[in-house]
Amino acid sequence: MTARPPAGRGPGQVSPRLAALLAIPAHRRSHGQLDGDWAAVFPGRSHDFDDLRPYVEGDDVRDIDWSATARNPVPLVKRYVARRDQTVLFLVPTGAELAAAGVGGEPKLVAVRLVVEVLAGVAEARGDRVALVAGRPDALTVLPARRGAAHRARVVSSLTAAIGDPPVDVGTLLERAARYQRRRAVVVVVADDVDVDAGLQQAVRRLAIRHDVLWVTISDVDPTGVEGTLGALGGPRLLPGRVRRVARVRAAHLAADRERRRRAVSLLRRNGVSVGRVDGPHGVMAGLHALVREHARARG
Repeated sequence: MTARPPAGRGPGQVSPRLAALLAIPAHRRSHGQLDGDWAAVFPGRSHDFDDLRPYVEGDDVRDIDWSATARNPVPLVKRYVARRDQTVLFLVPTGAELAAAGVGGEPKLVAVRLVVEVLAGVAEARGDRVALVAGRPDALTVLPARRGAAHRARVVSSLTAAIGDPPVDVGTLLERAARYQRRRAVVVVVADDVDVDAGLQQAVRRLAIRHDVLWVTISDVDPTGVEGTLGALGGPRLLPGRVRRVARVRAAHLAADRERRRRAVSLLRRNGVSVGRVDGPHGVMAGLHALVREHARARG
């Protein structure tokens, strides 16, 4: 079963309330003349001062105009004119692993498509362009940054077409994406659970130096909780149910999986990447909301 868009709205269309919930603040100024002032999915602050307004709960205290506040009975914050000519680049490794089952039993590709569809719709609703780099390093699908419903639909449908063997070397794909996207952008990586080794860490670091990077992991199904016999991805090996149901096997698997996730998240955050996790199609909104909250806390 797949998630459906709210009644009355087509795929990729989002309400203003949803757009506000998923507002991703900018972290870095762009330096290229054609980049726009901020690499942001949503309106970031530009150099152009607009006016002052009273401070309300939730405003960034760094926006307070202390000189103006000293002459008024209430704190005042600065408002700026937002510039929106920005790019949101989706980077999606589409190896055979996305055809495997995720949380809920659906192929992980279902959740990947929903993540991209929601964020692409929100980005365009705020004036940003959307681009895609997907596939394998030797067979890339590249869609340049554009706007429009037809382009968003092509971005989402291209993910299905790009699925194939073998599993993707994510680090190599990040290197290719860094060469493709020269201007500052918000790069949203949507990937299977991966081990962050030295090579991937180096690729992430190079990408994060220039871009805001958000990393969405699509959770694997728990193999110790699935009935029947599981085939191993990329080979003929089988995981018999009678083995997976042994308590010590399940406990060992869960402990190893927690440690692997903890290490991956720690290494990504250490390199300035905001990290989120989506547990199946029905966990898309909760996962994205948590990701955006983390990204907002990282400002500074």
